[in-house]
Amino acid sequence: MKPILVSVLSFLLMHSVSQTQTSGLWRIGVTGHVGVNIHDANFRELPGIPCCSPGFSGGSGFGWDAGLLVRAPLAERWFVDLRSGIMSLDGTMSVDEERTVNLFGEATDATFRHNLESSILTLRFDVLGAFRLTDRFSLLLGPTFVLPFSATVDQREVLVLPEAGTFENGQRERLTASTDIPDVTSILLMITLGASFDISLDDDERWNVSPEILLSYALTDVTSAVPWTIHPLRGGVAVSYALGNIPQEEGAVKGPERGDIDVDIDAVGVESDGRETPTVVVRVEEFLGTNVKPLLPLVFFDQGSSTIPERYPRSSSSNVAMFTERGLHELGMLDTYHRILDIIGSRMREFPQATVTLTGCTSADNSEPASSTLGRDRAEAVRDYLTSVWNIAPTRIRVEARGLPALPSNVKEADGREENRRVEIEANDPRILDPVWTTDTLRTVSPPALRFSPTATADNGVASWSIVARQGSRELKRFDGNGDAPSYVLWNLEDDQAHSPRTEQPLTYELTARDTRGDSATSETRSIAVDLRTIRKKRAERIEDKEIDRYALIGFDFGDDKIQGRNARLVERIRQKISIASTVDIVGSTDRIGDEDNNLQLSERRAKSVAKALDTKNVSVVAVGESAPVHTNDLPEGRFYNRTVTLVVKTPVVE
Repeated sequence: MKPILVSVLSFLLMHSVSQTQTSGLWRIGVTGHVGVNIHDANFRELPGIPCCSPGFSGGSGFGWDAGLLVRAPLAERWFVDLRSGIMSLDGTMSVDEERTVNLFGEATDATFRHNLESSILTLRFDVLGAFRLTDRFSLLLGPTFVLPFSATVDQREVLVLPEAGTFENGQRERLTASTDIPDVTSILLMITLGASFDISLDDDERWNVSPEILLSYALTDVTSAVPWTIHPLRGGVAVSYALGNIPQEEGAVKGPERGDIDVDIDAVGVESDGRETPTVVVRVEEFLGTNVKPLLPLVFFDQGSSTIPERYPRSSSSNVAMFTERGLHELGMLDTYHRILDIIGSRMREFPQATVTLTGCTSADNSEPASSTLGRDRAEAVRDYLTSVWNIAPTRIRVEARGLPALPSNVKEADGREENRRVEIEANDPRILDPVWTTDTLRTVSPPALRFSPTATADNGVASWSIVARQGSRELKRFDGNGDAPSYVLWNLEDDQAHSPRTEQPLTYELTARDTRGDSATSETRSIAVDLRTIRKKRAERIEDKEIDRYALIGFDFGDDKIQGRNARLVERIRQKISIASTVDIVGSTDRIGDEDNNLQLSERRAKSVAKALDTKNVSVVAVGESAPVHTNDLPEGRFYNRTVTLVVKTPVVE
């Protein structure tokens, strides 16, 4: 699409230079079109509308528009159309997901169909410059501004196969929702390219009917929450009436000069112990197993703010009934943690006698004095979400405030002060803050992570960059940023189950950089082979299978390696589940705060403490300290989850 737009624009600009001012007639008229809306998307779910899809990538739908036009002549072969009207951007996106599910104790092949039907009505405003190639045939090009005034979506997940069985709600449909599209962009910007042919209806050519075709390429997303653009392709007619003469105008456009942009990218594999390996092949294997993700009972806030940050997704009161912890199975550790408010709200509904205490804290420095009301405001923000969205009685929620937390992070370091800006959550019922347990298909990935090394330089300066990984036409993962590209970007494939490779197509990746003038360049596309072993394939080839259970322990006291509290209860549950044939891999890690050697020793002590508490054979212990972070160290919750011991228990499946 972009090469076409550039070619047409260049052609029009070349001809504009030699045109002189001339007379013409103003026209007024009406327009009408029908066609197809091409939806281009890359998201798993809309905020506040739970969905378990592997990702919507696009779809289409019937579209129409009707409106008015005013045509003003500019020069001998030039005119401009000013158009306005109503336009529909309806469409349907559907994706089938092949899964292996546990049906009556048997692993069974299943097909889930995820449907998302959108209904969007908008006001459309076009400013289309036009050049007459002949007396009757014209090319049109210009911006289109679209203002949505009604935008709704119907969502459902349908069990297609097997024909027997239902979802956990006893139905063959789940996660149904009919609601407004969240965070709709107020003004959508499109570039419209079209062609028109004038046919006179009378001898003096006052009345014209003009068959035309228009393609509008969207430059902005429908919603600010997810990548989702809609490109209308329309065919129809414009009927116009000529009014009178207007003064001549001269128009000439000179394109800006481009600067050079150089981009390149490479990737290596990163093992669980931090070693780098050449990424000759990524091996993915499916198993049935349990994923256990601990809940960090803290909600962090930006400096000086009592607004819950956007990285914590929030539901609407009309959609909370659809929330299930089962839908969190494929989310990574941090993405699961970020749903903590919905998890707590759901569990407080399930256990109506439970109560919670919310303690708002501050960094107690010049930016957030301990004497301010900020700590209480933060706790009240969490309380208000639970009461207004989940309808939890205010009497079940106690709000307290203090300066620093009772066990503060290091106030002498910026990371520590950031970690102290939080609300602490306590519950009288331990089930409210228990880990999230889900059982379904798990994937192991070797190497478990990829480290991208992007390089980008631009004569006009790098304004932004993006790294995109794909399998075929499906976008698996995207990393974006502003300014210069970082020295490396880490993608933890094993933790990010929702975006791990699902087919044996090569995994491709590329870097795009944009300069300050808006020009962009994309690197050569590189690829990594994928070796995928699904449960279905292992059965067909009679390959020995196993169950894999993943666990993580967090919440260690600062500098301590003792297994106590929630961690002790979790270790006991793990110990009871381990069989004599199981193998256990234990990895200890820390965040970046403190001395690197001390962190390595601390991670080793914690990992060995867990191994000792399990009291079982076939255990391997690895300590990586801060050298191989599983999560980002740039977020306070990422650092807390990096202070962890992870366990992977592998148990052979006995036929």
